[in-house]
Amino acid sequence: MKRETLKRLIREVDKANHRVSEFLKFARPNRAKADFHQVREIVENTLHFLDAKMQWQKITATTAVPETLAPVFVDKTQIEQVLLNLFINAMDAMPNGGQLHISAKPRAIRAGKRANRHGVVAQQQQSFIEISVRDSGEGIAKENLGQIFRPFFTTKITGVGLGLAICSRLVEENRGKIDVLSHIGKGTTIILALPAFAAG
Repeated sequence: MKRETLKRLIREVDKANHRVSEFLKFARPNRAKADFHQVREIVENTLHFLDAKMQWQKITATTAVPETLAPVFVDKTQIEQVLLNLFINAMDAMPNGGQLHISAKPRAIRAGKRANRHGVVAQQQQSFIEISVRDSGEGIAKENLGQIFRPFFTTKITGVGLGLAICSRLVEENRGKIDVLSHIGKGTTIILALPAFAAG
């Protein structure tokens, strides 16, 4: 009986430590130290941490990340943290197993109009790499989609509600964008757009 009580106390302390850690990450994020990195390497490094957990949960991970993609200009550690959080969330949405698919492709986003040295105003575009993290889970209710990146919003019984808020802040810190698409019964896709090196 004493041993079970001790184990329960240890679990509660671990939960409390996790909550404090998440809060501190959100309250005091480190400033991004950006450099050029290959998306494929970032994705593969992050997936490697979850190999055993995925096997245990019977989750199959597939990727479609071309080696030919332009490098992204980001803080590698921060983006790995973002992806790790997104992968874990996706796995939590598939407790009975499922499919996790990560893909990446180039994307140009309009960045407003600007006049060149000849005075000609033209639409400017910025180069990004779009990373999609798609799961085959139960999906997110429509009324919750607009709230999932808000601090302290969670639908998990033991959740803190800071994981996706931290992801959103870190992506913004790296001058990127984050969005979500989801349908009940059809899974969820989180989309990151990270600034890329534009050749020429």
